[in-house]
Parts: sequence; structure tokens; C-alpha cells
Amino acid sequence: YALGTANYSTSSQLNMSGSSEMLVYGNAVLWLKGGVKLSGNAQISVLAGASLTIYVGETGGSEVSADFSGNGVVNMNGNAEKLTILGLPNLASVTASGNAGFTGTIYAPEATLTGNGGGSPRLVPATIAPDIHSPATGNALYVFALPDRK
Repeated sequence: YALGTANYSTSSQLNMSGSSEMLVYGNAVLWLKGGVKLSGNAQISVLAGASLTIYVGETGGSEVSADFSGNGVVNMNGNAEKLTILGLPNLASVTASGNAGFTGTIYAPEATLTGNGGGSPRLVPATIAPDIHSPATGNALYVFALPDRK
């Protein structure tokens, strides 16, 4: 996969496994209505000078999940402003595990965020979620949790 400066969307779940890679070389917006699952050595790479905003889910319908395992999302800018994940109301969970490192922001007010694994450092400068679970095996996990609204 290669994403330039454009809007992209898919109704089905984005599944990446093995050594597949998505390269983001422009200012891309990606809407994953059916969720996302990365595994194995799969990764999404936001190249220097590029940015990526990912919308996950929809405003209704069955629950979906965002699983950024494998090698996760690599933000080569090192700047959290260049990678944003926005969870829509039916996004139930966000997971980063395995070697998944992360430098970006997550706004998922309806989802549970889970970070685990002993891979790359985890840095989430601004995360908003109702529940956050982390055994803290990575170098850093900076988060903000919302109070229970249910």
C-alpha cells in the first residue's frame, strides 16, 4: 500500500500481516469503517514530512476494533502531530502490542486502550479513552483517561 495526499476509505477491516507495509508519503486521511488488524511484521510507516489521520469505525452498527500489533505504526517524523487516530462511536478497543511502537495521538472516547508487549518504546503524548490497560513493559506510556460515563 502507498498513500499520498488524499482521502481513502474502506468498509471492510484492514488486515495486514506477514511483512506487509503501508507507506504514507503525503498528507493522508484513512477511514477504516470495519476496523484494523496488524500482525506479524506488518506496519504502517508515516514517512518524514508526511502525516496520517486514521478514522476507525462508524457512528453506528456493530463494534469494531483497532489492533496495532506486529510492528505497529511507525511515525518517522517523531512528532505526535503527524499521526492521529480518531475512534468513532462503534470503536470498542484499541490495542498496541508486540513490537508496536507509537508516537502520535489517539482520541477514542468509547474504546478501551490496551498497550502491552516488550518491543519498541511506547509514547502516546495525548490519549483519550474511558479505560486504559498497560502492564508498562515499554519505555513510556503517557495517557489521559476519561471518567466512566456508562
